[in-house]
Amino acid sequence: MLKKSLILFVLLVGSLYGGNATANQEKLLINIIRASNYSCEGIESAFQSSYDGNWLVICTNDTSYDVNKTEQFWEVKKRR
Repeated sequence: MLKKSLILFVLLVGSLYGGNATANQEKLLINIIRASNYSCEGIESAFQSSYDGNWLVICTNDTSYDVNKTEQFWEVKKRR
């Protein structure tokens, strides 16, 4: 329960400072996540940080990921 509350809090705060993903961005994020050998059937929500441009992606299969743009590549980290 605490984990879901924390994720909800992060999403609410993120929505105040960042941006939501468009349909094309959602498709791109799904492809990036899948290319990193993770599973994402669809996106429930995705928020971009206005601070550094990184994405918090919550997939419909109850998984969440941090998707970060490095200098040349995209880096995907699964959240606990």
